[in-house]
Order: sequence, then structure tokens, then C-alpha cells
Amino acid sequence: MIDNNNILFLQTAHEADDDRVLYHQSVSLQRHGFNCHTISITGKDAKYKQLTDALKGTLSTFHAAAIICDTPLAVLGAKRTNKSRAVVIYDITEWYPSKKNLRNTPALLRPFKALMLIVANIMAGILADAFIFGETDKARPFRRLFPYKKSLLLTYYPLLEYITPRPANTDIKRQLRLLYAGPLTREKGYHRVIDAITMCARCQPQTAFTLTIITDSPLPIDQPSLPDNLSLNYIHEMPFQQFCSQITLHDIFFDLRDCDTENTRCLPIKLFYYMAAARPVIYSDLKAIRTAVPELAKDDCSLVNPDNIKDVSAILHRYLTETSFYQTICLRNRQLIENQYNWDKQDLTFISFIKLLI
Repeated sequence: MIDNNNILFLQTAHEADDDRVLYHQSVSLQRHGFNCHTISITGKDAKYKQLTDALKGTLSTFHAAAIICDTPLAVLGAKRTNKSRAVVIYDITEWYPSKKNLRNTPALLRPFKALMLIVANIMAGILADAFIFGETDKARPFRRLFPYKKSLLLTYYPLLEYITPRPANTDIKRQLRLLYAGPLTREKGYHRVIDAITMCARCQPQTAFTLTIITDSPLPIDQPSLPDNLSLNYIHEMPFQQFCSQITLHDIFFDLRDCDTENTRCLPIKLFYYMAAARPVIYSDLKAIRTAVPELAKDDCSLVNPDNIKDVSAILHRYLTETSFYQTICLRNRQLIENQYNWDKQDLTFISFIKLLI
């Protein structure tokens, strides 16, 4: 027997405390009278039988009206185990295959694994009753293949209550607090961030530069040679709400990942949180950002060629020397989030979509 107030999240790629589910979708559903439960079975040891056994046990007492799945494996498990015929929704936020799916696969086997993942993704599209899409590019293949299925674009906007911006730093010429959050890899642009800040720091010896690095990666053994006025502060990845508080302590945010075929079609989630903190962002000029936040493409300081370290350094220098411009960008970014790119703007659309399906 289905209970129309019960929504189940079935996850094999995201942990139970994933911010999209726990801090946004579940919050909206509960505010509107729904009961939510999450099953998260992730990691290399996660098995299909483990997934279906957990699902059977949960559905025996939690009679879900809808099961929201994050991967093809979750969709398959939901369809095969779902005796009560709950609506199965595929929430698509990942590419299959993606670079990370193939990273540790021997070169000779990569084409076969890629094909297998493509087939699995198409099969999930066939089995799913409806779709939720995290971003426009990831929606296109499914909307073309399954135009008759109901779908919703529900992107990565933050709930404003999680981020309370602090007043913008009025003395960045004296001390500039910068932040990079992510893996310490070349593909994600960590080396570019270091190089650009180092170049600017050498030209601005009167300014104390501090770069905070939030990462789960092993710390580098060989530290780069830095000018005396630049220090690095490494912090381990932290829970979602602590991260939201931590970012408000900084003045400018960086993400200089490669502009390759996959990256340019992926919308970075942290972008919206950085903007909500009322600070400038310096991001690689990704097509996905231009599509989702066209306002950032209208200035000459937010989206950059990540390989042009000199230009990135010049943007930092401009913020240091034109403090009124810095204040303007801080204010604009927060206003964009408050007026357009926040979770409340899509809350009722999400709830209406769920009610329509069940």
C-alpha cells in the first residue's frame, strides 16, 4: 500500500548527507508535509544485492509513493524491487560515462566500460517514470530520447538560510583572504590557482595574501616556492553547514579547472554558494556557467581562460587597486542569488512536480 506522503531517496553515488538531498530536496518536501527517508549505499563495496535487500527492508515499512534515484544502478534496483509500483524518478546530476568513471580503468578496457555505462544510462532512462535534471546539458540527451516523459530542471541553487554573508573586506590592500576548495590536481586547476596568486603577491608586496585550501586530497610533499607575503592554509573537507559558514570568512574564490569537453558542460555547484557569500568568483570560462548564469559573462573578471595566469593575476590586482569595483561585484553577486539563483525560487515547482507524479 502506497502512502502519498512518503518519498524515498535511493543513492549509490552520493552519501546520505549529500547537500542536494538532505539540505534542499528533503527540506522542501518536509516543509510541505511529506515524510522522507534516504538509503545510501556507496563505494566500491556496494553490491546490487545489498542495494535491493536494503530497499526491500525499507519498503516493507516505509510505503513510498516515489523513489528518487541518483544513478542507473539505483533506478534498476528501484524498478526490480518496487512491488508497490511507486513512481521511480531519475535525478540526473552526473555524466555516464564521466572521466572519474574511467580514471582507474586500464586503457584497453575503457571503451568497453564506457559503452557499458552508456547502455546502463539509456536503460535507466527507459525504466524511469520521470526525470529531474541538475543542469541543462545533462538534460538534453534524455529529453531527446524520451520527450514524452515528465521532467523538471532543478538546479544547484542554495537555500539562503545556510549562508549569511559578512560585510565585504574594506581593507583588502592590507590583507587578502582567498579560497580554493577541491582536489589538488592539475585537471581541477590547483596549480593555476597557486601560480596566479603567487604572481600577484610578488607584484603587491605590501599586501598579505592568505590562500585557504579546503580539500580531501593528500597534501603535496613538495610545497611550491612562495613569496614571503603569501601563506597557504590547508583545511580538511567539512560538513555542509560548516562549509557554508567557513566560506564567508574569505574575500575571493577560485576555480580554474580545465576547460575540456566534459568540464565545460558541467555546472560547478560551489559557484552559487560563493556568490551567496557576496564575494567575487574567478572561474574557468565554462559553457555551463555562461548558460546558467549569463550575468557572469558580462564582466571581464568572473570567467577566465584558466591557462592565462597573467590575466588571472591582473584580475586580482584590479580588485586590490579598485576597491569600489570589488565592492560592486560583491553586492552584485549576492543580489543575483537573492533575486534569481536561490532554492526558494524553485521550491514550489519541485513540490508541484512531485505531487503531479504521485
